[in-house]
Amino acid sequence: MLRYKISFDQIKTKKVLLQVPEGLVTKVDQISEEFKKRDFEVYISCDHCFGACDLKFLEECTTIHFGHEEFYKTENVIYVPVYEDFDKKWLTETLKKYDGDYVIYTTVQFYEELKKLGFDPIKSLGCKVKRIENKKPLFVGTGVFAFNIGKLFTFE
Repeated sequence: MLRYKISFDQIKTKKVLLQVPEGLVTKVDQISEEFKKRDFEVYISCDHCFGACDLKFLEECTTIHFGHEEFYKTENVIYVPVYEDFDKKWLTETLKKYDGDYVIYTTVQFYEELKKLGFDPIKSLGCKVKRIENKKPLFVGTGVFAFNIGKLFTFE
């Protein structure tokens, strides 16, 4: 299930450009319906989105950037973090294989839930990721770009 919170009052234009990362492309129609119900003229960016710094703009539109936290303040851009549920049983079973010798990397979508489960994940923010030596990386997330961050590491 997809969870996000947006204050529609903060949108100062009647036209919006929805921008989502690859992991949320299949949900953009569902997201756009929320805006259409409130009489916004909705445009959807079909360009790849590789992080919170990869912004798209249209004249007279507010860019609604889903799936990332605010990277830096930009006029007419609203960042909307999105959270998703995931298979907690799969995660628990997978982690048993590593005997505590792992570090979890994740995206904003899963960070909150992993913290609630008692994990201490590291947030992958686009190209900026903290490497932990001598630990096996486990990536919990969606999208090819974020997953490719894992290719920086070597699995044994």
